[in-house]
Order: sequence, then structure tokens, then C-alpha cells
Amino acid sequence: MDRFVVKRSAEEPGGDGKKPRLEEEAGGLPHPSQPSQEIRAQGLSLEYRLLFGRAEADAIFQQLEKEVEYFEDIKMVRTT
Repeated sequence: MDRFVVKRSAEEPGGDGKKPRLEEEAGGLPHPSQPSQEIRAQGLSLEYRLLFGRAEADAIFQQLEKEVEYFEDIKMVRTT
């Protein structure tokens, strides 16, 4: 896999290796990190936290909607 990775020089745009967050590009404040939240019930123990701000999450979702291909009405055939 390393042979496909090409480092940019510091003079090239984006050469510092860091990608600005969408909120920062838009002039807004970056999404604050939040402590994890827990949901507990009988047979359930869930811990979660937000990883992306709203604008960044929306951009990721829109990109996935363009790239993911959904298959409908396909009948699965058992091969064994």
C-alpha cells in the first residue's frame, strides 16, 4: 500500500498534511468535541459521541449518496 502514497512537498497546496474542517472553511467555528453519552436499558449498554460537525457529516453523506449503488428487487439464490 505504501507505494501508492505520495507525499506532497510543503510548497504544494495541501502539503502540510492537514485538511481543514468544512466549518473552518465556511468561516464558522469548528465543532466542539463532546463527552460521550450513554444509553442504558435492560440488555442494552450504548456509548456514543459526535465525530463530525453537521456540515462535514452532510458532505460525507452526500458523497456516499453519489457513490453507493443500491440494489432493489434482487432475489438471492442459495448456492450450497
